[in-house]
Formats: sequence, C-alpha cells, structure tokens
Amino acid sequence: MEKKFRSINAIFAILEQDNKILLQKRQNTGYMDGLWDVSVSGHVEKNEPISSTVTREIKEEIGIEVTKENIEFVSFEHNYLLGIAHCNFYFKILKFEGVPHICEVEKCSDLKWFNINKLPEDMIFNRKIVIQNYLKGINYNETNWA
Repeated sequence: MEKKFRSINAIFAILEQDNKILLQKRQNTGYMDGLWDVSVSGHVEKNEPISSTVTREIKEEIGIEVTKENIEFVSFEHNYLLGIAHCNFYFKILKFEGVPHICEVEKCSDLKWFNINKLPEDMIFNRKIVIQNYLKGINYNETNWA
C-alpha cells in the first residue's frame, strides 16, 4: 500500500492595533534567523485543534491570554519549502489580555510594532506577501521554494 501524502501544519497569529502589526525577530531557530516574522507562529501538535494551537502558542511565545472566541481565520497559505508541503493558517487576534513580551528569549531577539502598510525590508518574504494580501482581502497564497 502506498504511503499517503503528509504535510506540516502551522499557525500564525496577526496582532494588529492602531494600524500597527506586532512582529518578532527570529534567532537560533534554524529557519530564517535574523529576519522579522509575525509575532507568533507554531506547529500543530498531534490531536490538537488548530484553535488550541493558536491560544497555546500565543501564551508560550508572547505571554498574553486569548480565548478561542477572539481569534478569526484570515488566510491560508500552501507552500513547498525544499520539497516539503506546509499548510499555514493565519489568524487575526481580535482581543487579548496582558502585554505582549518575549517569552522565548532563545528564539526571539526583538518584538516590535510596525506600521502594517510599511513592513520591514528584512521580513520573511512569504509572511510579508500574506500580510499584504490580508490587507487586500485575499485569503489564499501559494509559494514554491523548491
């Protein structure tokens, strides 16, 4: 019997306030270190609902509380990174409690608010595309990094 196709599933949280978006600078992750990324990202664990991944990762990475009722799906990105399929789900955070701060100091060197219409040049390029599409109301993106 042929083995079924598998993909890596991940979530990304968009925190937006007053026309600004919260971004993190990656370090020591082995992936795009030194570049800006959305403020929260993480892999879906076995048997974990995606909404639970969002609330868990937000607490782990930036120390704020978010309920499932305060997350809104905004975009899906399907990409092939070096021949591996990734399914990325992006969620806007509607409301949260607490002050965002770096909780994983070994993986994040900075956390900063940027004008959402003027994203930094040194940002992971497909994340930038997803944010730009989000602002245009486009909720699907494909990238092939073969």
